[in-house]
Amino acid sequence: MSATPSFEHILAVGCEIGEAPIWVPEESRLYWVDTEGRRAFSWRPSDGEARSHALSMPATALLRRRGGGWVAVTKEGLAFWDQTSGAFEKIVDPAQLLTIPHRLTQHQPELQLVQLQSALLQLA
Repeated sequence: MSATPSFEHILAVGCEIGEAPIWVPEESRLYWVDTEGRRAFSWRPSDGEARSHALSMPATALLRRRGGGWVAVTKEGLAFWDQTSGAFEKIVDPAQLLTIPHRLTQHQPELQLVQLQSALLQLA
């Protein structure tokens, strides 16, 4: 007979729809977004520190850039996300991504191909 798993509630953030968790090893932090609540959250397990960031538009996922910083998948397309201000700088809308995918990587060569593929899957 197998043991019943136990769960521990560690953080109450009240997300409407919390999704797209991403672990950032260099910060030892877990990030995720509240798609409907226009917030991004992070939590560091070592000391329990939690942070909440207001977003200027709904985001469905955050992607880490190789050189630092963030790209957000939003309902209006891809955008750079400023973690301090919560502001977005639009990169490209979904229609442009599907018709000219090379444009993004030529304009922002530091964006990893894996991140672009993940973003396209989120937009599909």
